[in-house]
Amino acid sequence: MNSLSSAAFSRLCLFYKGMICVNRLTIRNSDGSVSQPTHTTFEAVFNRLAEYEDTELTPQEIEKLKTHSSRELVYVIILDWMLDGNKDSEITVFRNRDDAERTMKRMIQWEKKHSWVADWIDDPHLVMFNSCNDSYWTAYVDGEYDNYNTTIRLQAVRCR
Repeated sequence: MNSLSSAAFSRLCLFYKGMICVNRLTIRNSDGSVSQPTHTTFEAVFNRLAEYEDTELTPQEIEKLKTHSSRELVYVIILDWMLDGNKDSEITVFRNRDDAERTMKRMIQWEKKHSWVADWIDDPHLVMFNSCNDSYWTAYVDGEYDNYNTTIRLQAVRCR
């Protein structure tokens, strides 16, 4: 995935909202084991799992979201990278913008010093761009976009 689409943001918000008032598909017993309520179907379990996987959030990120109200604004940093034909994305959720901005700045510095960007830093084919409001940073090698490309974005998300 090269970017988090509006559909993915919608799924994130739906899942986030669902975490607040969702009907449990399992029962956590006092001994720590898990039981299945009589109304739970395998289809319901797989649908819930698909909703979770569609958000592309880690369990730790979900835990952070559970403490927010469903109308609260959250900040999402999206890191997309491609290197030698491999690609991946990471999403990190923050409660306040200052924490998100500080983290994004650290991520950019790390990319410049420790990733493939550091190897190309003096090459004239390296293109780096930072938006005027510091919410978007990208680096790529001109002519090698599919092989050397990293983008970091900060976006605010309000789930209704």
